[in-house]
Amino acid sequence: MTSESEIEFRTAAARLAQVMRHHPPAMDPQAGPEPLHESIRHLADLVDANAEADHLENAAMAVIDIYDRSGLENADAAVVAAMERLRETAAELDEST
Repeated sequence: MTSESEIEFRTAAARLAQVMRHHPPAMDPQAGPEPLHESIRHLADLVDANAEADHLENAAMAVIDIYDRSGLENADAAVVAAMERLRETAAELDEST
């Protein structure tokens, strides 16, 4: 049985993947490969596959970590809101397990 906190986390992860698909952040072309875009794609694939919560959480945290290290400050408001919601639901999921 899926807990309410896991359902909320999955919803937040799906929302972040959706928002990042529609509002992809501009990356520095000199930064080489685009790890943020790759991690978003991986998260979206896991969401689509209804992956286990642990795998989904690891992928979501990777997106957040890469995003935070990217230095993107002028992100779309929808992206910022989705990131914050994912952080909240991940903390709630950790507390419930």
